[in-house]
Amino acid sequence: KRTLDSIDMEPSLKQDILTELQDFFDPESEEWSYENGVPNRKGYLLYGPPGTGKSSFCVAIASEFNLPIYWLHLAGMDDAKLHEEFQKLPQKCVVLIEEIDTAGIARHKGKKEKGKQNEPAVSNISLGALLNEIDGPGAKEGRLLIFTTNSPKSLDPALIRPGRIDRRIYLGRSTKLVASITFCRIFGTDPRLKGRVQRQEIDRMAKQFGELIPNKLFTPCEVQQFCMSHRGNPERAIKQMPQWIKEK
Repeated sequence: KRTLDSIDMEPSLKQDILTELQDFFDPESEEWSYENGVPNRKGYLLYGPPGTGKSSFCVAIASEFNLPIYWLHLAGMDDAKLHEEFQKLPQKCVVLIEEIDTAGIARHKGKKEKGKQNEPAVSNISLGALLNEIDGPGAKEGRLLIFTTNSPKSLDPALIRPGRIDRRIYLGRSTKLVASITFCRIFGTDPRLKGRVQRQEIDRMAKQFGELIPNKLFTPCEVQQFCMSHRGNPERAIKQMPQWIKEK
């Protein structure tokens, strides 16, 4: 499991998504959807460069709402296998399909996407079959479907149109604020510093860290790894920052 507190991103965006999902998973919202003939399903597209926490965020969402998470790996599947896998899903769950842009989904079964004729087929799933599982007549209610991609522009518009994908969420490189949040999380919970460095001192250094780091140069994963390499010594992390930035 992974908590949302361990996901470093813009606080306002995180809170906005959390509030939206709290409403979606509320039993009263489910009843309202039924009474008004509105499908009780939600779809997200998470996009951005590698190392920005897309998959981790999905795991944290599932943990936050105590829901099972299912990774669907489309490689090697055909339409029949896809239908079989979707039928196995429970009423309420998080369904994650990672790197949907590399899955080889074609508008017509057996054909490859334009510009990819020389590439090996990743799956033998037609776009129509996938769309039918997402929001066709037999599509299940109550689940959150999440696609992740590094290349949103390569996706077929039909796959991510409103009604199938309710929200597109960009997870990018760390801003100064997000970098300071990462610093504070790593060192603020470090048992080696307990009783040795006061929390207000950690907060001060986190602010300094955020001021020194270039905006949107490093991914959250890179910032976390740097801080982890200096666990127990936040002062050294600050001191080593210029060299780390220079080596980027």
